[in-house]
Amino acid sequence: MNYQSLIKSKEWLEIKDFLKSEIIDKPLDIKTDGLSAERIAIEVLASQLATKKILKAVAKMERLGAKIEIENKSFK
Repeated sequence: MNYQSLIKSKEWLEIKDFLKSEIIDKPLDIKTDGLSAERIAIEVLASQLATKKILKAVAKMERLGAKIEIENKSFK
């Protein structure tokens, strides 16, 4: 399945909702036992960066989907 057909599918909505709920709605699960404050800060920052990258990728996929819809409508 290519990305164009994925974006148009119901599965994409489910995947997108799952990713957003796992990332946004759940609190960080960082084990702080025995870790220094610096190490905890690094873990939090790494989690925040990963979240931003995933949400950015989801937004890019949605933009591609919108672009595909516009291209398809202009040729009809």
